[in-house]
Amino acid sequence: MDVIKITTIADIALGLIALVWAASRTSKILRMLDEAPNIKVWQLLRFLMIVFVVGYGFALYLVIFDKGEPLKLIFGFVFLFGALFVLLVVVVTTGDISFIKKSKLSLRRKNRQLEKVNSELDMFVYSTAHDLRSPLSSILGLVNLAEKTQNVEEKMKCLEMVKGRIEALDDFIQSIIQFSKNNKLPVELEKFPVKRCILEVTEDLELLDVDHKVRMEVAGSDFTLCSDSSRIKTILNNLISNAIKYHNPLIEDPYVRIKATSAGNQVEFSIEDNGIGIEEEYLDKIYNMFYRATEISKGSGLGLYVVKETVEALSGKIHVKSVKGQGTKFTVTLPNTES
Repeated sequence: MDVIKITTIADIALGLIALVWAASRTSKILRMLDEAPNIKVWQLLRFLMIVFVVGYGFALYLVIFDKGEPLKLIFGFVFLFGALFVLLVVVVTTGDISFIKKSKLSLRRKNRQLEKVNSELDMFVYSTAHDLRSPLSSILGLVNLAEKTQNVEEKMKCLEMVKGRIEALDDFIQSIIQFSKNNKLPVELEKFPVKRCILEVTEDLELLDVDHKVRMEVAGSDFTLCSDSSRIKTILNNLISNAIKYHNPLIEDPYVRIKATSAGNQVEFSIEDNGIGIEEEYLDKIYNMFYRATEISKGSGLGLYVVKETVEALSGKIHVKSVKGQGTKFTVTLPNTES
């Protein structure tokens, strides 16, 4: 067998290997042709594939039947189209497959977010309807009771209970507003002094503890943070107000310790109390929407859910440690974008 035949047979074998490899690569794109951004290029590739196969078949015919000199011309022709085909496959499939993979990952991520939103919406509508109607029904019942009694003390007791229901309703509405703001408003970065931010929150919450039963301590916050101050206040307000609400009335010195420290490009807030604490079995559920960890819960069940969602919106992390009857400590770590 002469050199031309050997060379041609080798070329045909290598070309077929290249064709099989290219076909396996392109099959991924051809199955998803509607998603590919280069449709016309793929139409050209399919045409080249046909030419490639026909050319090799013709070359094989010439070799088998020893047709002579035209073999050299066919050899060059087939090799040229084969090389162009493989080159185009390598160039085009890399970009298209990458594009489709990114598109599918983005679609899966959006689907997961949509499923989460739909699940939360179902729970939100049901729980909101219940939690709005319940205090209103209680208020209506107390008003009817107050109208029927002539006893002044009983009337005052009814008014006090109505006040409590209204405060609970207001707390619930505030939680809904915080939830909505966190989901709808973009993160707005600004530089602000951390201590001033903490003091603004604690001063507002002093009205919650009218008898000043809970001692509040603020430490280690003399630095500037670049973040969303409104969201920071939402986090602090919920965590500190919970510590006040669920303080232990049986101890002599109930306290809430608020500490902020800065290290490198991170800021850590810790809110620690010696209140009633949370049982360990409930710790992995406290961030669920409308979850209440204690039977004496006075809140909406949205507070810690809003906290976690807000922390995540700021690309931060939250951690909790709690011992039933001894107290709770929340630690929030957030990026300081201009450290």
